[in-house]
Amino acid sequence: MFLHKILQPLIYTSESDEEIEDVISVSTAICQLSKGEDVVPQFEKNDTHVACMVGDGHSGTGCKEILDANSGTILHCMLHAGLKDAMQMCLQLCEDETSGAMVVLALYTIAERKLSIASVGDASCTVYQHGKLIHAQPHHNCATVAASGELVQEMKDQGFSIESSNRPTMVPSSDGARMTIELKPGYFIWGLGQNIGAGSFVGHRNMGRLAPFVTECFVPEGDFHLVMTSDGVSDMVHPADRLLSTIDVTATAIVEDAKLRWTVPYFKPIAQKAFEGYNKNGFFVLNRYSTTISQTANLNGKQMRIKLKVPQENDHSTVEFINGAILSVSNSSIRTKEHNRGGDDISVLVMTVKST
Repeated sequence: MFLHKILQPLIYTSESDEEIEDVISVSTAICQLSKGEDVVPQFEKNDTHVACMVGDGHSGTGCKEILDANSGTILHCMLHAGLKDAMQMCLQLCEDETSGAMVVLALYTIAERKLSIASVGDASCTVYQHGKLIHAQPHHNCATVAASGELVQEMKDQGFSIESSNRPTMVPSSDGARMTIELKPGYFIWGLGQNIGAGSFVGHRNMGRLAPFVTECFVPEGDFHLVMTSDGVSDMVHPADRLLSTIDVTATAIVEDAKLRWTVPYFKPIAQKAFEGYNKNGFFVLNRYSTTISQTANLNGKQMRIKLKVPQENDHSTVEFINGAILSVSNSSIRTKEHNRGGDDISVLVMTVKST
C-alpha cells in the first residue's frame, strides 16, 4: 500500500465585529489496492481559497499519470482562473488518451464560506455539518441520467445510451452494517461494444460524454468538513455513514476502513434470498480474494521486488531480489505494496473547517 498523507492548517480571520478564526486542515490518503489507477489526491491554498482534486482512473494508467504530473498546474489554474477553467484543463490534457478517469474538483472561497464543485463521472464529494450530510455532488450514473429528460437528450446527442438490461449492484446501508443488492442498469453503451460505468469522464479519445456537473454550496456558520473520494470508498460506504459524517475524520481513517470492507468479511449476512449464496460464517462475503503483500527496493535505479529480507542493525536490511542480487538497503527505502484482485483503489481528501 502506498499511503500519502498531508495535514496543513490554514488560518483565516474573518472581518466582523468580533474576531473569528477558522482553522482549515486538509488531509489526503491513497491506497492503490487493485490496479494502481487512482490519481494522488492533491490540494493547494492561498489567503482566499483552497483548491482540491481527486481522480479515479480506469482502462489503464494514462489519464492517471497525466493528471498526477499536472496536478499542481490544475490547482493553480483553479485558484487563479476558476473552477470551470480547471476542469476544462483536465479534459484537454487527457483528450488524446484512450484510457479514462473520473475527476472531482472543489474550490472553497473562505470569505463567503462557499464551496464550488465540478465533477465528471462517479468520483464523490460530500459536505457535512453537525454530523449531517448537507450537500452531495451528483454522479454521472445511469440512475441520475435516466431521471433527467435534459440529460437523456444530451446523452443521445453525444451518441451513447444506457444499457437495457439490469445487473446486480451492491449498495451499502447508511449504518455501514449491510449491503443490499439492487438490479438496475449500471453501464452506458457506445458503439463497437464500448461500455463505461459513467456518462462523463476525461480521456477516452473522441468518445461522446455529458458535460461536467457544477454545483455550489454556501455553508452556514459553524464547523463543517468536506470529503472527496474515488469509488473505492463510495462502493463500500454510504454517504450518510458515520464514518464520513464525523467532524474529526481523517483521510487515512476513511481509506483504512474502506480497505477493510473490501478485503475481509465485514458486512452482516444479506437477507435477499437470491443472493444468500454469498453468506458465509455469519458474513456477506463480497470478495473471495486474499490480499497479498510485496516489497520492493531500488536496484540500479529501478524498483525491484524483494524475495528475502534479513534485518540488520542501524535501520538496514540485507535483501535478496527476485533476480538473485543481494544488497544492504535502509529500511526506510523499502516500499511495501498491498494488492487485492477483488478490491479497488481507494483515494480520499478531507478538508475540515473549525471556528476557534
